[in-house]
Amino acid sequence: MPQSLILFFGIYICSFMIVLGCDSWFLLWFGLEINMISFIAVIYCRSLMSIEGCMKYFFIQSVGSGMLMCSLYFDYYGMINFVSLILSYKMGAGPFFFWFSSICESLSWVSCFLLMTFQKFMPLLLISMFMGMVIWLIILVSIIVGVVGAFNEKKLKKLFAFSSIHHMGWMMLCNYLGSFIWIFYLAGYTFMLWGLIILLNGIEGLDINDLLLVNNKLILILMMLNMGGIPPMFGFFLKWFIFYSMWNFMNMYIMIIIIMSVFMLYVYLRVIYSILMGSLIFCYKDEKGIFNLKNVMSMFFLMMSNFLSSVILIF
Repeated sequence: MPQSLILFFGIYICSFMIVLGCDSWFLLWFGLEINMISFIAVIYCRSLMSIEGCMKYFFIQSVGSGMLMCSLYFDYYGMINFVSLILSYKMGAGPFFFWFSSICESLSWVSCFLLMTFQKFMPLLLISMFMGMVIWLIILVSIIVGVVGAFNEKKLKKLFAFSSIHHMGWMMLCNYLGSFIWIFYLAGYTFMLWGLIILLNGIEGLDINDLLLVNNKLILILMMLNMGGIPPMFGFFLKWFIFYSMWNFMNMYIMIIIIMSVFMLYVYLRVIYSILMGSLIFCYKDEKGIFNLKNVMSMFFLMMSNFLSSVILIF
């Protein structure tokens, strides 16, 4: 690993500590800027598509940071909704989702993972402090757009990008259940996605049909079912817990969200169907056994995500 990458990754970790430990709006803004610059340095690699993605990300985040800095000079109570919209813009949630999928497509799998998970932490943390009425607009648009965007998508990275937008809506919905429930959801989603990334990291192709190249398709299918939220997987228990907790006082919104989640499950079932039918038609055989390192690590993260679901149900 290059020394420069170790340095920038250390700065990247420090940016989270700055935001978590800050006691002023300036330090908060400063931590977000350090996070943006160090993240770009970490994901940078010498390829044309990666450079393009980094430049797009820098421009979009710079615009969002400028608007956030300006909003901090205004009255706090009058700017709650505006700040929430800026934060949703910075993390690619609805209604400002337009940049997220295109940037994910231009990055490597590991860079996509960082963008879909760790880069969501600080905006979600700040949004939990700005619970205005506009949050419901962000939640509904994120969940609906995530489903609509992924419905007929055949590019793998774009499909997971829209799925990430969908899950962002659920994470923000967790703010109505408690201060830290969304952290458990984000942690579980991180484990689920990392298990998939381990399997997909060696695939050069970007199409759904390229999933036929994965060595062990059984583990891949289990990970897909987990992401889709089918029982008794982690994704199902998380959504069921939120549905059960909020049904009594927000039943109309919850029904819309549940219907969208069923459609998202269909998206993943369609991918699984393509894997199964492709395997039967082309008679692909696994080159390695089930106990190779990638498969064992994927199963470990699958079990960890299910463990987190049991923790949430207990508390």
